[in-house]
Formats: sequence, C-alpha cells, structure tokens
Amino acid sequence: MVLAGIGLALGVLLALVFAEYAGVKKKAEKALTLVGAGAVSLLLAEVSYGTTLANVNIGTGLTVIGDLFTIIGYIIVLIGSILAVYTLVSAKK
Repeated sequence: MVLAGIGLALGVLLALVFAEYAGVKKKAEKALTLVGAGAVSLLLAEVSYGTTLANVNIGTGLTVIGDLFTIIGYIIVLIGSILAVYTLVSAKK
C-alpha cells in the first residue's frame, strides 16, 4: 500500500512538471496549485503509513491520520483536475 501511494503522488507531481514544460501552467495556475496540494497530501498520508509500520506503539492514531490525508488528497486532486480541464477548455486563444 505504501509504494502504490508514493507512486501515485510522484506521478501527480510529475504531471505538474509536464504541465510547466508544455506551457499550460500560466493558463490554469490556480487549478494546478490545487493538484500540487493534493499530491503533497497524498505524500503526507504515505509518510504516516510508513511511520505506523515502523512504530507499532502509535499505530492506530497515525492510521486514522493517514486515511484522512488520503481522502483529502484524492478530493483535492480531483477538484484541481476538473478545474484545470474546465479552465483550459474554456480559455480563449
């Protein structure tokens, strides 16, 4: 579970790099900021899961925090992606 989430978060961050390279970041900067914030939230979730695996004594609290960060991260990435598509499609050239 840990490696899959880290791969997803790094994939989203890599998509932001490609958006910068393609030159669409200026058109949808607010939306891509939301996507980046969601990716950071997913990374925080995976760090809390990794800490849970390393320290068995504090496992329950960090698992709940990890689940919360995962849900928030997915929602923020979804909202940012939809907003980016809307902004890029409706932008006038």
